[in-house]
Amino acid sequence: ILDWFVYRNLFVTMPGVEYYADEFQNIDSRWTAAGAVGIFPVRNNDVEWSISIGGGYQATDYISVEEGTPGSTNTGTLIPATNLDWELTGALELEFDYNGQISVPETENAFHHAFVLLSVEVWNDNIKLETSVTWDHVQSPRAREDGSVPQRDDIRTYIGFSLEI
Repeated sequence: ILDWFVYRNLFVTMPGVEYYADEFQNIDSRWTAAGAVGIFPVRNNDVEWSISIGGGYQATDYISVEEGTPGSTNTGTLIPATNLDWELTGALELEFDYNGQISVPETENAFHHAFVLLSVEVWNDNIKLETSVTWDHVQSPRAREDGSVPQRDDIRTYIGFSLEI
């Protein structure tokens, strides 16, 4: 992702392409081509918070669908997003990312993604203990050929150490 600063806290995210696949959500492939514009309401030594809105084109192919249901969709997409990086203390950092992909004009085909990461410095700035939670939500999952419908929500958690060299 390439951001171009138009003014001190105003930026444009240059158009890019994203690929996504999720067997559990019945998504064989989803390609999104989009750009965005955003602002930094807060940007200092401890906190960086950005808000953006983007738009583009999205093509989705499903692994299997019920008979009579299209196996793919092609729509415009509206992409709201926010990112927060906050150094809570010298050794504790919080990161939060959210983005949505809302198809236009069929807004019921929305996808939401949120990620939270908490990092604690264990030794100097090199070794950190990190824990994260990722939430993906499909507003209207496409039923499979056998009639089963994927769950709307997928939540993943991770705990681990990171080493910065």
